[in-house]
Amino acid sequence: EHLLKGAVLVTITRLVQAVGAEVASIEGFITGVIQFSADVTAEHELYTLIDGLDLLLATLRNIGAATVGLLQVFPNVVAVVQRDFEHMQVCMHITESYLLLAPGEMYAMHSGPLATLFMLILGNVKDAGTLIALEVLETMITVRPVEGRDLLDQSGILLKILTMAVSGEEGSLVTASLLSLFARICAYDAPAFLALLLRLSPSVACPPSLQDSPSLLCVFIDLCVDKVDQLMLPKKRRTVAMALASLLATQDGHVLQRAPGIVNVIVEVLHQENKDALLPAQAEAAAQGFGDLLSRETGQFDCTVLEPQEQELQTVRRRQLEEADPLQHAVLPPFVRERLQQCAALNGQPLYEQMMGAVDPDILAQLNRFCPSS
Repeated sequence: EHLLKGAVLVTITRLVQAVGAEVASIEGFITGVIQFSADVTAEHELYTLIDGLDLLLATLRNIGAATVGLLQVFPNVVAVVQRDFEHMQVCMHITESYLLLAPGEMYAMHSGPLATLFMLILGNVKDAGTLIALEVLETMITVRPVEGRDLLDQSGILLKILTMAVSGEEGSLVTASLLSLFARICAYDAPAFLALLLRLSPSVACPPSLQDSPSLLCVFIDLCVDKVDQLMLPKKRRTVAMALASLLATQDGHVLQRAPGIVNVIVEVLHQENKDALLPAQAEAAAQGFGDLLSRETGQFDCTVLEPQEQELQTVRRRQLEEADPLQHAVLPPFVRERLQQCAALNGQPLYEQMMGAVDPDILAQLNRFCPSS
């Protein structure tokens, strides 16, 4: 009997994939089935849970708008991860689909469960699982930059991410990905980032190798410069470059001393952008969803194979999110030049020229070609 329930769920999932957006007409029925099958407290969950989660994922990716019934299912997803991490990957896919489909409703109804979910995962799973979770967190702060940052701050998630990043215990790719999340916050609103870092600093214990650094901000900069090459997606390296450029608009002498490393990163990213402009097909491939990213970053592949028609509405939503993302639309050379001009205005031309004089002459010449002053 229980095996038959699993077969029925697989059939319903295929039906959802076949009807696409028309699944809205049977949403009430589908939601009831999901509530029944994706319940970790039910005696039949051993036979129905994974198929129920697959049905939920297919529904979220096909339906055109969220319903109250679908939103009420999300606590089931959190309960699955609270029990164990066996189904963490599909639960992360589901969470991202919820955020793309109904970001406002998710923040309004489920900010607590969202925080619980990521606090459970971060620091408690292997690298591949951490990378998946970080991609969903990036979606969280992209769909709602201010609300997302504040939720991650108030829940302790940002402190946990920062602690993991500076601990020296994570792999290079995970560390770079942790830093890129903070870099997005910085590039979007540098003053808010600096205030956040200052407030978190007393709670972050740096390892002995970093304790000589004058501030947590300098630790962040040094790690970004050191780890940025680990990021395979150009848009992530671009975000780090924008964050580092933003941090140059300061009178902090310790930050200004790090100008050579910062400028190196910026010039490398500018070169990559110039190359990508000639390779539109590769640039398009780099913009695909994080299920594909997992295979590129870690060599592992998402086991959930989705038909093109199933992905269509979610692909549209993801594209709309990217089109609305101000960081992706900022033109990098003028962005960098403006921050350098702010730096010169804050510190005076002589000190600015002294700072830039520490940059390798060849690198500086390339920067000036990419970012002419007039």
